[in-house]
Amino acid sequence: MLTLIKNYIFAPKGVGMKHWPIIFLTVVAAILLSCEEDCLDCGVLNKEPFINLEFRAQSIIDTLETETDSLDSLIIVKNIELDSLTGDDSLQLANEIQELSTWNDSLKTSLRDFENGLVTVSITGDGANFLESFQDTTNNFFRIPLNMNADISEIYFDYFNMIDTLRLSYRREVYTTLDEVRIEAVNLLVDYHSFDSLSDPSCDPTECRSDEITYEAFF
Repeated sequence: MLTLIKNYIFAPKGVGMKHWPIIFLTVVAAILLSCEEDCLDCGVLNKEPFINLEFRAQSIIDTLETETDSLDSLIIVKNIELDSLTGDDSLQLANEIQELSTWNDSLKTSLRDFENGLVTVSITGDGANFLESFQDTTNNFFRIPLNMNADISEIYFDYFNMIDTLRLSYRREVYTTLDEVRIEAVNLLVDYHSFDSLSDPSCDPTECRSDEITYEAFF
């Protein structure tokens, strides 16, 4: 590195100025490669690579719909039964119906929240741009930054008293042009996930950068 810089500074007159764009970008690329293993902020000239992830709370929505439908039917039956009772039996059943109705209303509120995307999700990981909390994430689309200090990213999703994990592996590559220096994550693979299911990538990871790939996570 020092030799490269020294050769540029002390190059014969006219040589350094003629080739300075190529030399400068080469120096920057070398710096990125030398520090990517142990540096959280190595002066990357573009934002960190990311993947696209869309949340879908379908299993929770299906469960809540089934539960509220069952409670609706049960409450109807209980109210019909109540009409034929009197005295203490009537009072006891009325209290039971009230408890069922309260629980049913609570579940319906949760169902509407999930259907409308009103769920707070905390997403954390080991990339330099991580430690964020997102609002309204259900059925929403997010760019999840990857860790450029390793060939693996492990990402955690905390929502509705549940925690899911997504572990990705990839190969890091540095590209330089006259206009920019960028790091890309290629050959992206899903090593592990704890979602109910995860869709196939929207684009072949052997042909697309991570930034071009979208996954759908179902929970």
